[in-house]
Amino acid sequence: KTLNSLLQIHAQMITTGLILHTYPLSRIILVSSSIATNISYAETIFNQVKNPTIFLYNILISCYTTKGKNHDALSLYNRIFSNNMTSSAKPNNYTYPSLFKACGAQLWFQHGKALHAHVLKFLEPPYDQFVQASLLNFYSSCGKIGVARYLFYQISQPDLAVWNSILSAYATNCSVNFDANADSFCDSTGLWLEVLHLFSEMQKCSIQPNEVTLVALISACADLGALSQGMWAHGYVVRKKLGLNIYLGSALINMYSNCGRLKLAYQLFDELPER
Repeated sequence: KTLNSLLQIHAQMITTGLILHTYPLSRIILVSSSIATNISYAETIFNQVKNPTIFLYNILISCYTTKGKNHDALSLYNRIFSNNMTSSAKPNNYTYPSLFKACGAQLWFQHGKALHAHVLKFLEPPYDQFVQASLLNFYSSCGKIGVARYLFYQISQPDLAVWNSILSAYATNCSVNFDANADSFCDSTGLWLEVLHLFSEMQKCSIQPNEVTLVALISACADLGALSQGMWAHGYVVRKKLGLNIYLGSALINMYSNCGRLKLAYQLFDELPER
């Protein structure tokens, strides 16, 4: 829990030879990055490894993205290729989700497209669902809803997390007006209608919604003035005892006020445990 105790453990691992084994080494890198004020200690340990495996690369890449050091994460990924890549240091399914998370902004879009090409080059289909979901999230965060939708349909059995990703993609981008050359709908109404359509498809697959799903659904109902669907979502929250957190509460208040039900909106406001 403290850097001082970690240093003692690290010293013990050196004297016993455990530091020469990949898994305990990975734990030291992971823990040091989480409890130290900066990631330099983890970097120093990693740089002392003569031929790091892809497992160690993946650990440090994930640590970088968690700390918001996106440039460092991509630089470390490039080191895999500059160090005479071997079979033990070849990118795998666990390499790319963190990297796509690092590229999840318009500024990094070209880097993400290059990573997508690397997925096609280095990974064997069918692709891991976490890789597919991370690709979907990357394109949706960059406003490429059409590509995200295409990738969604490539996933044979999407789970709740994947459904939430595509629903959130439409909900997040609903207010963006794309130009004529964009690969998405050109108005927010069309995007919101797609949220309702996708939710209907999700129900047919017997996937139970959670708070993230319902926030996207209720936000769509608010913009479209779809009171009956919004009330159904509110009833689901109550029946499943999901609890009114700040996100669900805000979405429901917005929905009821947009639909002209100000008394219900005010009642919900009073019931919120946190404002």
